[in-house]
Amino acid sequence: LFQLREKQTNNQEGKIKPNGPTNDDKGPDNGQSKFKKAVTVQQEQEQRVDMLDKRYLNAQRESSCSHDQNEKLESALSNKEPALSLSQEKMNALQERLEMTEQKLSQSLLKAEALPSVEAELQQRREALTKAQERHGSAEERIERLETQLDEQRGELHRVRSSATWMPEMLTDYQGGGSDGGGSTE
Repeated sequence: LFQLREKQTNNQEGKIKPNGPTNDDKGPDNGQSKFKKAVTVQQEQEQRVDMLDKRYLNAQRESSCSHDQNEKLESALSNKEPALSLSQEKMNALQERLEMTEQKLSQSLLKAEALPSVEAELQQRREALTKAQERHGSAEERIERLETQLDEQRGELHRVRSSATWMPEMLTDYQGGGSDGGGSTE
């Protein structure tokens, strides 16, 4: 492009003469038509050069924009890499928690499957406890009755003893008239 531009500039300054026969070689009409033709060709070449310059500048701008976008994307990518690794670590931790939770759930399900038998055993134990409490209650009632009977027996025994102590005195008073207290009838 630059070479074409230089040629064009040199042609305009008149340093380079067009190739081929000059005006002097053939008649004045022929030279003028060749000159017009050369000017037309030169104008077309200038238009092409301008068009190519514009394309080149557009391509440079696009390249520059693409380069800038690439740098921005690389920067964004480098900024997101730590967040990505942090997210990956969190995901791994959550995965481990999920696995542990699944294990606990399966253990809970196994326990839940065994729950009816545990409930049945618990019910049997409750019934046995109730029976033991009933037996214990009836034993307590029996003990209370026996204690009451014992208290009654003691009371009766005490009455008998107290009546037995005044009876010999009465007998002695009645038999011997008296106060010697040792009167015996033997």
